Amino acid sequence: MPMNLDLTIALQRVIELLAFYLILSDMDDNDLKESLTRLVVTKQRNLYGNVVLLIMYPLAMTFFISYVITIPSNGYLIDTILRPFVAYFLLRRVFDIRKALVAHTLSFVIMLPVSALNLLIPLNVTVSFIVILIFIASMLSQNYFKLIYLYLSKQEWLLNIACFISLMIYAILLLAGFSVTMAIILLVLFLLSSLYLHNRNRLKTSEIIHRIDQATSDNLFSVLKKLSHDHLESEVILQYTIENNNSNKIVPVLSNKLEIHKESGTIRNYECLANRWQIKINVIL
Repeated sequence: MPMNLDLTIALQRVIELLAFYLILSDMDDNDLKESLTRLVVTKQRNLYGNVVLLIMYPLAMTFFISYVITIPSNGYLIDTILRPFVAYFLLRRVFDIRKALVAHTLSFVIMLPVSALNLLIPLNVTVSFIVILIFIASMLSQNYFKLIYLYLSKQEWLLNIACFISLMIYAILLLAGFSVTMAIILLVLFLLSSLYLHNRNRLKTSEIIHRIDQATSDNLFSVLKKLSHDHLESEVILQYTIENNNSNKIVPVLSNKLEIHKESGTIRNYECLANRWQIKINVIL
């Protein structure tokens, strides 16, 4: 297969992965500028290599599609199954199966008008992908994906329907490309991997809450030190940083423990500053 065709396939894979990443990023409350900036620069710890991954994964998938798998369309389907996981790795967030499924549904819905446009104005495949990416970027600039997900989240039945539609799309695509047995195996592997990654953070959050809740007045700060990714301790102030995507569940338990210390006179004051992915704790002795 000619190398220029390989590079064209790689470019298409990059565009599709970037589009999926942008949808997830908007759901995670990042605007367009922040979403694109996070691919190159980030202040968070251990977040690097996004650009390398954004390029190397599509190249590896292109090699797989072109030279390993005998039926290229099956390679595209495997890429479709893997894309949510890779996009979440780019986002550097804990895998959320419902957001991943909704993002898949939205990306599929966005493809429909472009496909319809192709019936009127035949477009090159790469051009079609670029049009989809531009459309997604314009929607992200208005935070439409975030608003859609928030709306679905308030209507549990709608969110479940969106997730079910996504699973049906995966199932139909796989059944159309593979044998029934292989399609079922791939779909089950996708679900098991998604549920495992989804629940891993929930268990981690539960462990953090349990350790803080069980901490005594004598070892609370040593527990916080062990849970922290970064910490600073002096005779005047203690600072800890706990990274977790469920900070809203941890803060109440943590604040209650610190309030007990404040009332007992062990500490003078404290503050817990939480955002989507971390808690910064400042304690004045």
